[in-house]
Amino acid sequence: MAVPERNAHGDDVGRVFSVANIVLGVWLIVSAFAWPHTFAAQSNTWIVGLATAAFALWAVFDRDLRWVTTSLGVWLFLSAFLLPGGAEMTLWNNVMVALLVIAFSLTEDSTHHGHIPIGGARA
Repeated sequence: MAVPERNAHGDDVGRVFSVANIVLGVWLIVSAFAWPHTFAAQSNTWIVGLATAAFALWAVFDRDLRWVTTSLGVWLFLSAFLLPGGAEMTLWNNVMVALLVIAFSLTEDSTHHGHIPIGGARA
């Protein structure tokens, strides 16, 4: 198993963004119950939050799974407009979280992307 490359600060940038998506997933679960939602919006928000946190956790160990988290962010964005949310706060919360989830899941670890270590093979 290859050891992940680190940037100059010792951080694995991709993993940091995956952890940020875990936090956003947990926030979605909390926000689903923090103020009134329609049943559809509440169910969608906590289920997407749970799936986002789970797949972001998985992506900490396998960055190739980021596309699943990206897909969940896209669905959250679309569903904010497609499902009756009940409160304007629900719409804006889900839109902002969706955009962050998408952005974080698409962020590459610049120290790893395209790097071929000395010795030949890609890590």
